[in-house]
Amino acid sequence: MKITQKRSIALLLCALLAACSMFSCGDKQGEPNDTSDQTSADTSAEEKEPEYVFTKEYAGKTINVLNNEDIYSMHEVIDPGESNGDILNDTQYNAVRRLEKEMDIIWNEHNVPLDGSGDFASVLSNMILSNDSEYDLVYMNVKSLNRFSSDGSLFNLLDFDELKLDESWYVSSYNDYNIVNNKLYTAFGYSNLSIVDAINCLSFNQSMMEELNLELPYDAVREGKWTVDMFKSYLTAAANLNGDSSFAWTNDGKCVYGISMPQNAGLKWMYGCGEFLADYEDGKIVLTAGRESFYSAADKVASIFSSGDGTVYLGHFNGDDAPGSYINGFESQRAMFGVSEVAKANRMRNMDYEFGVLPYPKYDENQSRYYTSVSYPASGISIPVTAVDSNFSAAVGDAINYVFYNDVWDTFRRVTLETKNLRNDDSIEMLDMILNSTYPDFCTIYQMGLDLDSAMSAKLREGDPAIASIFASHESSMKAAIEKVNEQ
Repeated sequence: MKITQKRSIALLLCALLAACSMFSCGDKQGEPNDTSDQTSADTSAEEKEPEYVFTKEYAGKTINVLNNEDIYSMHEVIDPGESNGDILNDTQYNAVRRLEKEMDIIWNEHNVPLDGSGDFASVLSNMILSNDSEYDLVYMNVKSLNRFSSDGSLFNLLDFDELKLDESWYVSSYNDYNIVNNKLYTAFGYSNLSIVDAINCLSFNQSMMEELNLELPYDAVREGKWTVDMFKSYLTAAANLNGDSSFAWTNDGKCVYGISMPQNAGLKWMYGCGEFLADYEDGKIVLTAGRESFYSAADKVASIFSSGDGTVYLGHFNGDDAPGSYINGFESQRAMFGVSEVAKANRMRNMDYEFGVLPYPKYDENQSRYYTSVSYPASGISIPVTAVDSNFSAAVGDAINYVFYNDVWDTFRRVTLETKNLRNDDSIEMLDMILNSTYPDFCTIYQMGLDLDSAMSAKLREGDPAIASIFASHESSMKAAIEKVNEQ
């Protein structure tokens, strides 16, 4: 199946309420789609998509599915297994039952941890190595994709007519950009909610901001004025010792930081400025680090970390609830801003203060759009080469994405994201803007340049933008890694 190259990458969740296109991607060089061709929300009767035809060809068969367990407050599980009265749980349960009825099949899902003992990659690797046909369909997470696509363990999804990859139940912002050498090994669609849960964003304490008489940044975001320089001014205004002797973290301390972020923070702020280590151009991955604009963005990002005492707190990863973690640093009101994913709003619904979400800031106002990346738990469908009937796998994979697009995503948006988590209309609007700002992080997807990312990030966290020598020492290996991906 050949994907229609129609630059639609438009609203991921807005689409669910009004036939919009998905993830508008903007001005990156070599983008497959043209934003001038975005579907109108007022779709005419003539333009209405035809009714989906569920095949009965596989009646009586069981589709065995390998998927991840829920992780980091993110929804990975497709079939909860039983109805329990929770609206989202029951909507997912009923959607899978609909699939079973429409195709006259049985959905059998096995969920394993994404990390640790018995993790997804280990289970799948053992299956492939032993030529076991236990699973017909797998939900491949971003971190594991290249490991299996590079060694021939997955089918090229473009070869299956059953997969209608140009339809609205797939996420073109990932699929279109990951057709490398005319191959696509994982298709992101609406059946796995993690594709939204895993989107990176900024949380902010609106109550704290109002107490400091600071203007809420919602209008600045709408007007395209949410920049690194403006963001820094908020960090400086928030930092306060509150009687502590220093900004060193203590669990019972009173000092307030500008922002709490993870200890490995760094290049995601570069991504916000539209600068990536690698990008997509004419169906290939290309090296983009080292350009003049890349180093200009590094100057901006380094200034975040060097802007003054208390503006940045780098928290640990030892459990979100543990004092001193980067999540706890924000949730305990020790920082005005926090770095998180959309799913973290699930944790904060019971907080007694008003909070909101924002996209990462731009380099400057001339930047035409916002950018943010997606964390590795995001998962899409893949077909292992050991599948007994790969056409059966493709047919079910397409159908489950269609059913969830129509039956689940509206509930996920209105009930789980809006009603339970985000508490005001401004933040709900910001959510749509964050979804529109998503752009693939090719280094995470293809597991390349990770040492370069780590080294550059460490330098930027020191407030030092001098990363040219670091790039020079990694340039040849980065080029080789990109060439290997392009030749898969």
